[in-house]
Amino acid sequence: MNVDGVKLIRANNEKVNKLKGNISNDSLQVKGIPVIREMQAVLSIDFNYKNNEGRDQFIIAPELDRSTVINYIGKGFTHFKRIVQINESKCLRI
Repeated sequence: MNVDGVKLIRANNEKVNKLKGNISNDSLQVKGIPVIREMQAVLSIDFNYKNNEGRDQFIIAPELDRSTVINYIGKGFTHFKRIVQINESKCLRI
């Protein structure tokens, strides 16, 4: 999707949709995430953007269940906290 010459990736606005509660797919709120030049390079080289453009597919680990990906991200965040010695209670909300 392009808006005023800026390429955007469409994604569900999970925060808004969660607040609205159980809503149908056609009334889900969607947001556009701008794609900067560096991100475009990653999408093109690593994710074959030209062949996958317009498909409803996850960029990160599309072959895995979303709960598995969220679990890995949470564990990675906890590991990072330990490495940089952050002792405060922090929460990575996904």
